[in-house]
Amino acid sequence: MKAKRSTRNGAGAFALATVVVVAGLGACNVVVGAGDYKVEGPENDASMTHPEASNGDDAPVGDDGGMLPTNDGGHGLRDGGGFLGNDAAAGTCGSTIPSSTSDFQKLVATCVEAVNCDYGVFPVNVSDCITKNYLQATPSVACLSTTVDTSGTCAAYYGCQGDRTALPSDCPGVLSTADATGFCTGNIATTCTGDMFYGSVQNCDKLNGTCAVHSNGTEDVADCKIVPTCSDPEDGTYHCSGNKLYTCSGGVGYGKDCSAIDATCMDPGDGSGAACYFNAPTCSKTDVTCNGTDVNLCTTSGQAFDYECSRSGGSCEEDDAGAVCLGAGCLPPSATGACTESCNGATANVCVGGASVAIDCTAYGFTTCDFEVENSGSFAFCLF
Repeated sequence: MKAKRSTRNGAGAFALATVVVVAGLGACNVVVGAGDYKVEGPENDASMTHPEASNGDDAPVGDDGGMLPTNDGGHGLRDGGGFLGNDAAAGTCGSTIPSSTSDFQKLVATCVEAVNCDYGVFPVNVSDCITKNYLQATPSVACLSTTVDTSGTCAAYYGCQGDRTALPSDCPGVLSTADATGFCTGNIATTCTGDMFYGSVQNCDKLNGTCAVHSNGTEDVADCKIVPTCSDPEDGTYHCSGNKLYTCSGGVGYGKDCSAIDATCMDPGDGSGAACYFNAPTCSKTDVTCNGTDVNLCTTSGQAFDYECSRSGGSCEEDDAGAVCLGAGCLPPSATGACTESCNGATANVCVGGASVAIDCTAYGFTTCDFEVENSGSFAFCLF
């Protein structure tokens, strides 16, 4: 499982198309919003101190308010406020989602934080993160599964992974400009761009590098200097030096030490360049199969992942394409009429086990929903 697709400051970031889809709640089984999530005791400890994104397994890496409760379509308002559950009979798509439990709400909250604090960089989208219980299934990012952070600062993600997207407060007066601007504050590398989505903050202490400002060919950006000298072509391609992932610019290698995020630097040799691959148990046969209600994945890089479908109310279902986590009565992603994602103001309508789930981005410290279209599908996410 690749931990990184590219740095936000380089090439390869997703092309975004911002759209707002006006739609009712008829297809939504769950609405997650403000006031739904509470954790008592040590699990809510904020002492947490933050890979980059894809929307598929073992692929290069890279999820609004105003919705009113309704009793139409089998939806009911849960006591305690804000959370809509599907009251339809068992077997109706979405009816098996454990929407009223604090554990499911924690799953949603931690996935929203993990994916959207580095969207376009984190290895999976919000839907897959929730559906597959991805954070607990991936030891290298398990630190993201323990603390809920709705502050809008991405502090928990940053502490765990050592980088995050830039916030408006990181780049006052810069985000409206067309050119990137990079600067170092101590050993913190901050790059601000005309599109906030691609700005970044990197803790070079955490990533075992030294902050430096350099040109990426067209603009000045700040990065972590990780390899003192290099002679590779300056084309944005990533390489490994031991366990350090770097791209060469001006004879210096910028990137990160994969060890800092519990990953291993590898080049698959297919022309895509090197990446940090999360450390995981090994396997020998590339496939995806069912093991009870779990999906067992063996990636092309020989890494084994066990996705616990039941945490989000699903089970493992096999078809010609392999195995997927799917809720009772729901259609697999490949089926005609399957769940699709969209934005409605600040609400991200995502698909959990084939059921539509509406997530209020503002409840987790974000401001709006945005929409991404790429070859593998269309995905809604939260944006500052």
